Amino acid sequence: MLLVINNLLVFAGRFGVSGSFIPNIVFDICALVFMVTIFIFFRRKNELKITANKCFGYTMLCLIVSGVFNLTSVIFRQYFKDHYRVNFMLLVFSYVFLITGLFCVFVYVMAVTRKLKNFSLIKYELLSIPAITSIISILLTPITKAIFYFDDTGSYIKIDGMLIIPLTIFFYCTCIVIATYIEKDHLKPATKRCLYLFSLIMIASGIFEGIVDNYNLILHFSLSFIMLLIYLEVQNPDLYFNSTYKLMNKEAFILQISESIDENIPFSCISLQIDEFNNLADIYGSRNCDQIVVEIGKFLRKSFPKASIFSISSSQIIIVDHDDVDFTYYERVIDERFSSKWLFFDTELKISKSMCCLSYPDYYGTIDELLSIIKFALEESFKTNSMVIVGDYIINKMNHNIAVEKAVEKAIEANAIQVYYQPIYSAAEKRITCAEALARLFDDELGFIPPDEFIRVAEENGSILRLGQQIFEKVCVFIKNNDLKKLNIHYIEVNLSPIQAMQKELATELIAIADSYGLPMSNFNLEITESATTESKDHVKINMEMLCNRSTTFSLDDYGTGFSNITAIMDLPFKYVKIDKSIVWAYFDNTNCILEHLVSMFKKENLYIITEGVETEEQVNKLLEMGCDFLQGFYFSKAIPGDDFISYVSA
Repeated sequence: MLLVINNLLVFAGRFGVSGSFIPNIVFDICALVFMVTIFIFFRRKNELKITANKCFGYTMLCLIVSGVFNLTSVIFRQYFKDHYRVNFMLLVFSYVFLITGLFCVFVYVMAVTRKLKNFSLIKYELLSIPAITSIISILLTPITKAIFYFDDTGSYIKIDGMLIIPLTIFFYCTCIVIATYIEKDHLKPATKRCLYLFSLIMIASGIFEGIVDNYNLILHFSLSFIMLLIYLEVQNPDLYFNSTYKLMNKEAFILQISESIDENIPFSCISLQIDEFNNLADIYGSRNCDQIVVEIGKFLRKSFPKASIFSISSSQIIIVDHDDVDFTYYERVIDERFSSKWLFFDTELKISKSMCCLSYPDYYGTIDELLSIIKFALEESFKTNSMVIVGDYIINKMNHNIAVEKAVEKAIEANAIQVYYQPIYSAAEKRITCAEALARLFDDELGFIPPDEFIRVAEENGSILRLGQQIFEKVCVFIKNNDLKKLNIHYIEVNLSPIQAMQKELATELIAIADSYGLPMSNFNLEITESATTESKDHVKINMEMLCNRSTTFSLDDYGTGFSNITAIMDLPFKYVKIDKSIVWAYFDNTNCILEHLVSMFKKENLYIITEGVETEEQVNKLLEMGCDFLQGFYFSKAIPGDDFISYVSA
């Protein structure tokens, strides 16, 4: 900036420009260059459709027009003094657009501080009175000469009426300070600093303009400086843009949707989730997967140019459309593209996606509720492998999910989770030799909640760690109160969730609990699912080895329901493999014959086979014939309370 000013001074001196003219022209040119540059960058990069951005754009446009009129007036004052009437009108319009721009700044701040929604039309009419009064006074100045005038020699003369401009500035700056202070807890520090600094600089510049005879010497320059600061700190489009995925980011989505909800503006959301994105990143690398998202974003922007496209996470994109939307059209276009492979870095890849759609205000709520609905609907889309349109069914299902979450939290706080025991039959000993501990939840309002519901909820909200600890401790109490050796029960199987299995301190915590009851760890066989063996395998292996050193055994649970990786499984110290009931039932339904091969394979690896879902005598006989070591299912008994289990094995 100093270099620009110096060059202008040198340039002006060479052409014999008077010293009094130089300060005005330098400040005005710099101010105009600043504002035009800001406006160009803002218009070129801005995609966020919110009121604050519109107001900022109108503000910059008004200030640029005011600056052009003011600069032209300065030139006329120097070279065309005889045309003082023209100069008079140039200065009038400069002030009119300046006051208009200042009012736009006020509206912009109301939008930024979220006060816009609280203002009725009457309030705006009242708050616009100072600006309207100033503009009318300025427009009448050529007749009344109440603010300034030019004498017959072309000299510029201010009079007392000029105070209306700094007073107007003071009024709106005061309103800006008050609004900023009221909403200080909801504004970013950078936003608060800029708005306070804007008010301070504008009041100081207004006072300066009211005192100094040289008109608009510093006012436009001050405005350009503070608008540049607001642009960089608050309005910079890069703040709301994900440079990795070349899309607007989650913060931009929250701003745009929050404003639409506040002002009750209808909109539609079409959300896409790339399925198994983390697995793709592990296989192809995160950089390649980022490029996939970039290519998907390009396709969506080209296909739906009027919509706003947001990157919510590394794998989720949301399309927002404020026009009437035909969801089937979106589905058709997107499905057609995803039916083909995607090309990135000379690699072709077929990608699957989950997809959901939602209309507002069909389903009213806050931005957090909206994101929760979208997350839940995407999960349903993944399960059904089809697009989900959010309706009463999805909302009711999600509300039930929330109710289950509250029931789980209440049960954990009250330590009210019950433990049932399902007997397991030993082929070698031809009797029940162990049991699986299974959690049961009974809620006063919801009644019995199936384990697959509340366990999933506990895993999602992180309460599974406390839940798992309580279940293990209750099993310890059960073993402590009953002599399992007299009942010929060798051990109790306890399930570990994938999240539990990956905890660094898992082994230490379980051993400490068992030790507090004086129980050896050989009383327990811990079940770990396939998914736990594919994530944080090193932590899982360390925990397993530490517990194996204390004579704990392990089962690979629900084999066949996850991403089976035989190499990874064989690298871990499993003693038992539990084959999921879906594989057992498929075999007896003649829809899948893999069961015999699995039993043969694991037997060759010296692993004991446990089959789940055994319900008929035919199944028992066939599974024993195959060589299965343990059988579990309703044929023997469903899961029953501890006292009933003791009675069952004692009979």
